[in-house]
Amino acid sequence: MNIGSLEDINLADFRQSLNFIALSGHNIRIKIEPTLSHEDATYADRKMTRIEAELGRMSRMLDAFEDQSHSNQDC
Repeated sequence: MNIGSLEDINLADFRQSLNFIALSGHNIRIKIEPTLSHEDATYADRKMTRIEAELGRMSRMLDAFEDQSHSNQDC
């Protein structure tokens, strides 16, 4: 992919990827964590919580990019 400017980035594609990652994380929580030992489940839960927080942060960044893109179009 050749990205020349912010306007060339399709934010919907990024959001779709983030949603897929979030759904996969949810599936890991409900399918895999229950099969782990207590110690491993606690570790996995900490890591999944961190991943979810980062996905939220990335989503907020996309919101900011989208707002900036709309502001630039208004000029």
